[in-house]
Amino acid sequence: MIYLITQTLNGLFSAALLFLIAGGLTLVFGVMRIVNIAHGSFYMLGVYVAYTVMSRTHSLLLATIGAVLVVASIGFGVERLFLRRFASRPLPQMMMTMGFALVFRDAIRSRCRTPRCWPVRWRPTTSCFPGIVCSSCSWPRWWACCCGR
Repeated sequence: MIYLITQTLNGLFSAALLFLIAGGLTLVFGVMRIVNIAHGSFYMLGVYVAYTVMSRTHSLLLATIGAVLVVASIGFGVERLFLRRFASRPLPQMMMTMGFALVFRDAIRSRCRTPRCWPVRWRPTTSCFPGIVCSSCSWPRWWACCCGR
């Protein structure tokens, strides 16, 4: 029974994370009419900034604020400087954002060459909900579930 509850919760957490990513992609295309292939790379950049700030300051609030500010400013710059030129042409938009996805990925990889930074290993918690013990739930899954609601 515990296994079934654990797998159900893991499925809900994964669905919440996919909903966040798909919802952001839909909003960007629906509101701005930009086909953003680099959407996941912006998420990766935000996670990297949050991880870096969190490892230096040990403050989740500062890490969240820092990640939001850095990714928002980079996104604003990309949109104003590069994507405005291709306002009604989806193919050049896709090519431009794919290029940014590759640039962001390679920038993070060149920055994180040591094993302590790439990949990040998360320690599982011992208790997911009060009374339910499962060793496969991690804090990032809980965070994604709570923010996905």
